[in-house]
Amino acid sequence: MAELKHYAGREPLIVTPETIFHIVKAIITSKQEAQFLREVEKFKESIEVQPDLVNFIKDYLHKNTDSDADPRIASVVGSPPGTISCFPRRPIR
Repeated sequence: MAELKHYAGREPLIVTPETIFHIVKAIITSKQEAQFLREVEKFKESIEVQPDLVNFIKDYLHKNTDSDADPRIASVVGSPPGTISCFPRRPIR
């Protein structure tokens, strides 16, 4: 197992969407997503997403997934433009 090395800085980190994707994929692959979601709620934090990336995600999901089959996708794809509800504050389960 890799040695744990905590971040020692005090400033927020800038993380690429690719890194977030790989982290989420690793959590899901390890079948720990439910536990992770329960534990991460205590932080009450958010991740800032730039408008161009928001629209890329919405476009990608619209073109490549079935929003009728998944309410989470429908929530993201169908949210009104320019609103704070573009992504749900808490995950839809």
